[in-house]
Amino acid sequence: MSGDIVPETRAWHAFEAEPNEAGGHFLSVSGEIKLANANETPHLILADPQPPTSGEILLELKVIPEGTSRYEWQWKQARILHPVTSGQYGMVRVIWQGVEVVALHLAS
Repeated sequence: MSGDIVPETRAWHAFEAEPNEAGGHFLSVSGEIKLANANETPHLILADPQPPTSGEILLELKVIPEGTSRYEWQWKQARILHPVTSGQYGMVRVIWQGVEVVALHLAS
């Protein structure tokens, strides 16, 4: 993905889950990103720094080229599983190069 244009996105989901018997909670966030190159892979990572607002987590959308470049528009999923304590976050914000892409409210 070249340039600083915010990519088109859709189908965002964020929820807190207990995926294991040990009771560990995880924040699951995913969304689809429209990319123009078949070798581009979207990733969600923790932004640095995190917002000072308690109850919010800031994620950054990164697109990494992997493999041979080939022009082809397609939707690809970006996802993150992040360990949390129960009820730690009520809001997830996703940014692309400093611009907010989506704000997601978690059910309490």
